[in-house]
Amino acid sequence: MSLGRKIAVGFLVVFLVLVLISAYSFRSLNEFTATTRLQEQSSQTLKLLEGVLAKILDVETGERGFLISGADHYLEPYRQSRGQLREDLLKVRGLIEDNPAQRQRLDQLEPLIARKLTFVAQSISERERAGGMDAQTLLEEGQSTMDEIRTLISRMKAEEERLLSERATGATLSRRNAQLVVGSASLAALALMGLAGLAIRLDLGRRRAAEAELKAAEERYRLLFDRSQAGIFRTNREGLLLECNPAFARMLGYRAPEDARGRNAADLHSDREAMAAILRRLLAGETINDVEVALRRRSGETVWALMSVVYNADPADPHFEGTIIDITDRKQASDRLARRLETEQQLKEMGDLLDACLTLTEVYNVVRRSLEGLFPQSAGALHVINSSRNLVETVAAWGAGGAGGETVFAPADCWALRRGRIHVVEKSGDALVCAHLEAPLPDSYICLPLVAQGEAVGVLYFARVAEAPAFTPEEQRVAGTAADKLGLSLANLALRERLRTQSVRDHLTSLFNRRYMEETLERELRRAQRNSVPLSVIMVDVDHFKRFNDDHGHDAGDALLGELGRLLRGHVRVEDVPCRVGGEEFAIVMPGAAAKDALRRAEELREAAQRLRIVHRGVSLGALSISLGVAAFPEHATVADALLRAADSALYRAKREGRDRVVVSDAVPPPPPDSPTA
Repeated sequence: MSLGRKIAVGFLVVFLVLVLISAYSFRSLNEFTATTRLQEQSSQTLKLLEGVLAKILDVETGERGFLISGADHYLEPYRQSRGQLREDLLKVRGLIEDNPAQRQRLDQLEPLIARKLTFVAQSISERERAGGMDAQTLLEEGQSTMDEIRTLISRMKAEEERLLSERATGATLSRRNAQLVVGSASLAALALMGLAGLAIRLDLGRRRAAEAELKAAEERYRLLFDRSQAGIFRTNREGLLLECNPAFARMLGYRAPEDARGRNAADLHSDREAMAAILRRLLAGETINDVEVALRRRSGETVWALMSVVYNADPADPHFEGTIIDITDRKQASDRLARRLETEQQLKEMGDLLDACLTLTEVYNVVRRSLEGLFPQSAGALHVINSSRNLVETVAAWGAGGAGGETVFAPADCWALRRGRIHVVEKSGDALVCAHLEAPLPDSYICLPLVAQGEAVGVLYFARVAEAPAFTPEEQRVAGTAADKLGLSLANLALRERLRTQSVRDHLTSLFNRRYMEETLERELRRAQRNSVPLSVIMVDVDHFKRFNDDHGHDAGDALLGELGRLLRGHVRVEDVPCRVGGEEFAIVMPGAAAKDALRRAEELREAAQRLRIVHRGVSLGALSISLGVAAFPEHATVADALLRAADSALYRAKREGRDRVVVSDAVPPPPPDSPTA
C-alpha cells in the first residue's frame, strides 16, 4: 500500500476514529449534559425544599418570639414567608413533574403547610386578643403538624439526594468512558470540570450570601439582646444561668454578663418558696407573665422585678427563657405610699381619740399608746407647761429612757420652747443639747413645741433607742403633725375644763354648785342601791350669817364663805362631794359612808369651824359656828329628794335646838309599794 493510500487510510482511519471519537464524544456529551441537567434539577429541588423548611422554621420561631414577648417585629418572618412559600412550592412542583412519587408527597405537603400557617395565624390572633391564654394549645397542635412537615420534606429530600447520587454516578461513568476512548474526552472532562467549578463557584457565592445574611441577622439580634433595657436570661432545667444580657447583669449587681453566667437561679431569688411555686407552674406547662418577684443582688440587697418566663420542654435542650424588668423604685414608692397612708390613718385615729378625751389623764394615755405605735424605735415623753408658766412637767413617758432626764424643768431648758420650732439633734456630741436631758444622752433626738393659738403649752420629746438611725424627714413631718394635733387638743381640753369648772363650781368657794350636787347625788344613790352600800348627806349652815353681814358687810361675808369652803375641802375624803347649795348653806355628799361615819365627820367639821379665825382687811371677824344636819341612805330615805329633805330637816332642828350642833335625821323612809304595810 502506497504511502498516500496509507496516509489516506490512516487519514480515513483517523477521520473515522475522529468521527467515532466525535460521535462518542457527542453522545457522551449529550449524556453528560442530560445527567448534569438532572443533577441541577435535583439540586434546585433540594434547595427549594430546604428553603421551604427554613421559612417554616422562621415562621415558627417568629411565632414563639411573639407569643413570649408580644413584640411585633418577631412576626416579620411570618409575614414575608407566607407568599414566598406558595411560590417555592409551585417551583418544586414544576421540578418534580416527571416524578409521580415526589408529586404525591408534595400533594400531602401543601395542605400540611397551609394548616401550619393557619395554626400560626390563630395563635397570633389569640395572643393579640387575650394575652396568649390558649396559645400553648395551638403551639402543641402546630408542633404536631410541624413534625409531619419535617417528615415529608425529609422523605422528599432523601429521594432527591438518591436521584442526585445516581445521576452524579452516571455522569462520572460517562466522563471516564470518554477519557478512556479518546483523548478528546479530556476536553469534555475539562469542560465538565469547568462547569463543575462554575457550579461550585455559584454555590459558594450563594452560600457566602446566605452566611452574610445570617450573620447580619445574628448581629441584629445580638444588638437588640445587648441593648435591651429589660433583663433577658436563659437557664437550663436545673436552673443554671446559661446566658443573660447586660441589663440582667446590671440589675443584679454584676459588672458584665460573664460574671453572672454559671450561677444558679435559686441563689438569685430572695424568696425561695415563691421561686419553687413558680417553677412548679412552669414545669406544669404554664407560662408566667408579669409576676412580681424579689431577687437578690450580688451585694445582698433585694431588687424587685416584673418577671415573665416560659419553659421550653425540647428533649434535646430543655431550658427556661424569660425577661425581668426592674420595678424596685415603683415598689418602694408603693410601699412608701402604703406606709404613709397607714401613718395618716394612725394620726387620724389619734386625733379622733384626742377629740373624744374628757380628762388630761385620758389625753396622756392616748398620747402614750398612739406615739409608741407611730415610733416603735423611739422612746419619748410629753412635757406640759404648768398654769404658772414657770415650769415644764413630764406627764407621760414611754420606751427605754422615757423623758431622758429631768421630769420638771424650766421652759428655757428646752431649745424647742426657746426657738418656738422643732429642735433636731442627729448626733448628741456635735449639736446643742437641751439642758433638761441627762447622761447618758441619746444618740439622736427631737423636741417639738406644742403650740395652740400662738401660745406654747408643752413640748413633745422623741429619742432613738440604741443603734437606731436618726429621724428621717418623713418621721420629723409625722412628729410635727402629731405635735400640732396634740397642742390643739390640750388647748381645747383646757378650754372645756375651764368651761366645765365654771358650770359646776361656785366661783366664791370653789366648791361644786347645787346643780352638780343634785346630779352627783342621783348618780351615787343609784350606785349605792345597786351595790347595797350606804350613802350619807351632811347639810351645813352658817349660824347668824345675816347678822354677820349686817355687822361686817358683804365683803366680809364673802371672805367668811370662802374660808368655810377651804375648810370643807380640807376635811372631806377624795370621794366626797362638798357643794354650796345657796347663800350660806352647804351640803356634802358622802358615797359609802354610813350615818355614824357622817355624824363623826360632821362633828369634826363643827369643831374645826369653831377653831377657824377669819381676818378681813386686817380686822378679825370673830368666832364662827355652824349647824349641821345628817341623813343617810337607806335609814332615812331611799330617793334623792327625800334624802335632801331629811338632811335639811335635821339642819333646822339643830338651829331650833340652839345652833352650833349636829343633828341626825329621824325621818323614816316610806315602805316599798309591794310591802304589807304599804
